[in-house]
Amino acid sequence: MSLHLPDWPAAERYLGTITDYERMAKLGTGLKKVDLSRTLGLMAYLDHPERAVPAAHITGTKGKGSTAMLLATLTGSCGKVTGLYTSPHLEELQERIAIDGVPVPYPDLARLIDRQFPYLEEQRNAGSDAAPTFFEIMTACAADWFRERHVDLAVYEVGLGGRLDSTNVLSPEVTAITSVSLEHTHILGDTIEAIAREKGGIIKPGVPLVSGCEFGSKASLVLESIVKDVGASIWRLGREIAVRYRPAADGQGIRLDVETPLRTWNDLELNLLGRFQSRNVAVALAMLDHLEARDQVSIDTDAVRVALGRAHVPGRLENLGGEPPLILDGAHTPDSTRQLSRELDELFEGRRRVAVIAIARDKNIQEVIAGLLRGTAAAVLTTASSPRSATPEELFEGAGTLLPETVVLQADPGRAVEVARDLAGSDGVVVVSGSFYLVGEVRKRWRSFRMSS
Repeated sequence: MSLHLPDWPAAERYLGTITDYERMAKLGTGLKKVDLSRTLGLMAYLDHPERAVPAAHITGTKGKGSTAMLLATLTGSCGKVTGLYTSPHLEELQERIAIDGVPVPYPDLARLIDRQFPYLEEQRNAGSDAAPTFFEIMTACAADWFRERHVDLAVYEVGLGGRLDSTNVLSPEVTAITSVSLEHTHILGDTIEAIAREKGGIIKPGVPLVSGCEFGSKASLVLESIVKDVGASIWRLGREIAVRYRPAADGQGIRLDVETPLRTWNDLELNLLGRFQSRNVAVALAMLDHLEARDQVSIDTDAVRVALGRAHVPGRLENLGGEPPLILDGAHTPDSTRQLSRELDELFEGRRRVAVIAIARDKNIQEVIAGLLRGTAAAVLTTASSPRSATPEELFEGAGTLLPETVVLQADPGRAVEVARDLAGSDGVVVVSGSFYLVGEVRKRWRSFRMSS
């Protein structure tokens, strides 16, 4: 029986006392010593659970979460019990740690945190720089639970960057970098090359890397240099990996052909929306090839096809239905919001589009909102339940002349969606984006509304 944190409410209260950079007004404010020492110390205290399970490690500016979910789905379809660690969560904290799609039960999560409690308190008493952060604690919980449940393989999504992210204590079987664009520049650097070097920090000697970065790009050249320096290998999208995309005939889903050095997949059918998912699927399939080559999985091609057809990635161009349709997408960088607008132009051509927008104030609001407002007839500016989220008034000021003729400021996200649906009309479409926190809140409220109606 637990001596310190007897149940989830107690554990949740305790987590509330832990440094959590995700909940700070500006990401990275007052950063402690930035290295892997706190994570390594915590893992050592737990007798290194991160070494007990073969792992796949994924980072990237865009697509890392989708790719992690897809890879976990594919390895599961091939008969492997698969752990998945992702962040942030959309609705519930437990979503971050799952086995075969089932989130860790809160009583188990409380027990995992309680197991760390003596060490956490010892380090906290030793000084703030020694005490593990919220994300470091969650990373250790994931590794510990995967070891406890004897999973066959664990898929880890990097939280931020790569080189100094707490997940980088892994010794993975395969790594992937899905994309590199400007993000968190005050932490990762203000050039593509600098950010690529940070993300390239997950590359390990002798471990294959799959790159979704455009072949020949600045980011790709940096990654190729790191691979050469550390003695790894690389498969690159547009070079060793080819993908051909086409929308489904009925507009519902996508069709792909993917070719890797080891296998060709023709006529893959996915019930996902968005051209961008083609890159994520290709990277996941290439990682699956490497896992098979390293004797971690035996690929069942029929099962993989079925799994891709059923794959679901919450909060990524997700259509919740209704009239008008409610589309959720966590795009929150200038590149990803521009890409989202292009996808919406193709999917909902000719329909009146209304955007519900929240953005973290440490983002480049003008550039992010420019992508989200492209092609919109009206906008509802709101806020998410995060200290980092800008107010509607701050968004209004930041957007300036980019705003459409019809703009509504509504701080409550639920009410913001209602206003947007009225503005769109039954023949239009409502798009919620700019913040994963906003997407999660709207998704949770919408699901509760549909279940009660």
